Amino acid sequence: MAKRHRSAMKRVRQDAKKRIRHRKTKTEVKVAVKKVRESKTAEDLTKAYSVIDKARKKGVLHRKTAARKKSRLAKSTNKAKTNMEKKGVQSSKPKAKSQKSKAQSPKSKVKSPKPKAQSST
Repeated sequence: MAKRHRSAMKRVRQDAKKRIRHRKTKTEVKVAVKKVRESKTAEDLTKAYSVIDKARKKGVLHRKTAARKKSRLAKSTNKAKTNMEKKGVQSSKPKAKSQKSKAQSPKSKVKSPKPKAQSST
């Protein structure tokens, strides 16, 4: 049977306290991430970034884990944004061109190119 050192027993007590403290922060991160994935809005994304950064600062998340979570959230939000834009473009009907005469259109005026200045050599 292994000896029960005082330092090892103290470490077990410290880890139990830390686990309880970190559980709240990890839950906040999970809720924030879930909210972003459901809504895909910029407001929720910035709030999730804040929660993830706070968890990173406290040491709950590793720095690369926090960066990966933020990156994946941004990627999914941008993907949803572009999909919404594509759907909006496809569903709208093309507009009919207006029947303006060439005389009224400012593009119909043709300007002659300016002559280039001759350089003396």
